[in-house]
Amino acid sequence: MGLSTIIITQLLAGLSRASVLFLLSSGLSLIFGVNKVIAFTHGSLYVLTMYISFTLATKMTTLLFGFWLSLLLAPLCVAAVATLLEVVFFRRVYDKEHLMQLVLAMGLVYVLGDVTKFIWGPLPKTIGMPDGFTGSVRAAGIIVPSYYLLVIAAGAATALSLWATIQKTSFGRRIRASAADPNMAKALGVNVSAIKTAIFALGSFMAGFAGALNLPLSSASLGADAEATVLAFIIVIIGGAGSIMGTFVAALIVGIVDSFGILVVPRFAIVVIYLVMVVVLLVRPYGIFGKVTQ
Repeated sequence: MGLSTIIITQLLAGLSRASVLFLLSSGLSLIFGVNKVIAFTHGSLYVLTMYISFTLATKMTTLLFGFWLSLLLAPLCVAAVATLLEVVFFRRVYDKEHLMQLVLAMGLVYVLGDVTKFIWGPLPKTIGMPDGFTGSVRAAGIIVPSYYLLVIAAGAATALSLWATIQKTSFGRRIRASAADPNMAKALGVNVSAIKTAIFALGSFMAGFAGALNLPLSSASLGADAEATVLAFIIVIIGGAGSIMGTFVAALIVGIVDSFGILVVPRFAIVVIYLVMVVVLLVRPYGIFGKVTQ
C-alpha cells in the first residue's frame, strides 16, 4: 500500500470520525449557546442512545429496515428523556452559578449510568454493519468501507440542514434572539422557556443520532460517555460556543487529527488533540468562530 493510499484512507476515516463528532458536538454547542447550561449529561445521553439502538436493531431484525428504524427511534426516545430532564431539573438552574449546574449535571450522569447498567448490564453491546453497507467501495485503487461514506454524507447533510434551520427560518430567528438577549426576546413575544426546552431536546436528539450512527463502527459501553463528553467540549471550545460553523470546522480538525494521530503516535493521539485546543485558544480565546461576550 503506497503512502498516498494510506493518507487518503486515513483522511476518509478522519472525515467519518468528524461527522460523528459534529453530530455529537453540535447539540452540545446549541444547548450551551442558547440555554447557557453546562450539559455534562450529553455524553450519557449519547451512550444511552447506543444501547437503545442496539436493542431496537436486534429486536426488529424481522422488519425490513430494523437498523434504519432504530436510527430514528432511538434518538427520539433520548430526546424525550432529555425533555423530561430539562423540564424537571435543568430549568431550575438556568439562572444559577455554573458550579450548581455542574453538580446537578454530574448527579444526573451517575443516575443515567446506573439506569443503563441496570437495564443492559455491564458488558459492551455491538451490532454488525447494516444491510446494504457491509461491503466496501473501490475507487482509484483505494478500498473504503461503504458505511464510512454513509456516515460522512449524514454528517454533511445534517450540518447543512441545521445551518439552514438556524439562519433561514423563523424558528431559527427565535433561537438566535433567545441566545442573544432572552429578556428582549420575551418582550417581543418569544416563548423563551419553550425555545430552551426545544433546544435541549434537539441537542440531545443530535447526540442520540451520533450514537446510533456510530454503533456499527464502535460498541455501546458504560465508559464511553466520559470520552464523548470530553471530545464534545473540546470541539465546542475550539469552534466557539453556539457556532454551528465553528463546531463543523472544529469537528473536522479533531476528527482528522485523531485519525492521523492514531496512525503516527497511537499512544498519544488524545494529547495531540489537546495541543490543538491549546494552540487555538492562545490565538482565539473564544474559539475559531466564537464571539466576545460582554
